[in-house]
Amino acid sequence: MYYKFTSDVTRLGPILRPYVLEINEGIIRYSKRNKNLLNKDTMTIGIDNVAAVKVESSLLGTVLTISSFGGEDIIIRKMNIQDAYRAEEIINNMRKNLNHRN
Repeated sequence: MYYKFTSDVTRLGPILRPYVLEINEGIIRYSKRNKNLLNKDTMTIGIDNVAAVKVESSLLGTVLTISSFGGEDIIIRKMNIQDAYRAEEIINNMRKNLNHRN
């Protein structure tokens, strides 16, 4: 399955440079446009490298933090709260299924 989540404009998220989180079979890909708007900064981590997923909600938007073992954290700001909780659920279910296979 493929899932895609972005920062929310209604939560004052960036219009031209949105945060994008893509979840595919076994990988999580994060991307955001650079300041020059021509290129993207990307980061990819495997589901098996995810240490924790945390959702912090506020009135101005929700922050989704995906921590990895020995790597950088993926931090997506200004998300819709339903999208953040859905992404957390998907990632945690994939981690659980991965642990049951091993």
